[in-house]
Order: sequence, then structure tokens, then C-alpha cells
Amino acid sequence: MSSPRDSATVVHWTWSAARDLRRSLRSDGIQALGSVTPAPTVSRDHRPTVSVVLRAAGASCLVRSAVLQRWDADHGRPRELVIGVAREDEDVTAHAWLAGERHSGAYVELHRRAAP
Repeated sequence: MSSPRDSATVVHWTWSAARDLRRSLRSDGIQALGSVTPAPTVSRDHRPTVSVVLRAAGASCLVRSAVLQRWDADHGRPRELVIGVAREDEDVTAHAWLAGERHSGAYVELHRRAAP
């Protein structure tokens, strides 16, 4: 059963993990993906809370995917983080997602990062 304290812990962890990763990405580049703090030991049922906080924090797809990758791995569901690019006319866009997630666009996979 989930408690308000557990929910607050998850919100704090998610917000802090996203903020810290954004900062680390600016200074350390893609190597920072391995720096996400371990997730709290609470019920895995809090994953929707993690997603909501990441959306509220305005997390990029890369930050979102890395934080969720850490959450999932720490709760028994390791998944690879995938980075891909797509080209439309003269525009090139990049996107990150977790293996098994649906995404729009025809992205060519450039990199996969194993779960921590």
C-alpha cells in the first residue's frame, strides 16, 4: 500500500533526478546518463507519479527516458534507453525513448544504453 510519505519521496526524487541530470548533461554530455541517482525503495506502483512529475518539470525526452530507465531498473524492469534521429526535408530531429515504448516518427537508431 502506498503512503503519502512514499508519494512525497517519489516526487522529490523525480524532481531532483531530472534537475541534476539536466545540469550534468550540460557539463558531461551523454556520459551523464549514468549519473541518475538510484530510485527510492517504494512500490513500483508509483511509476505514474514519476511520469507526471517529469511532465510537470518540462523534462526533455532524454531526461525523461533516463530517469524512467533508472526507476524501471531499480524496480525490477531493466530497459534499454534508445536515442535516434529522423530527417524531414532539411530538418534533423533527435528523440530518446525506452525500448518497448511506442513513439511517432521514423527514427534511425543511433545509440542504445543498457539499464543501470
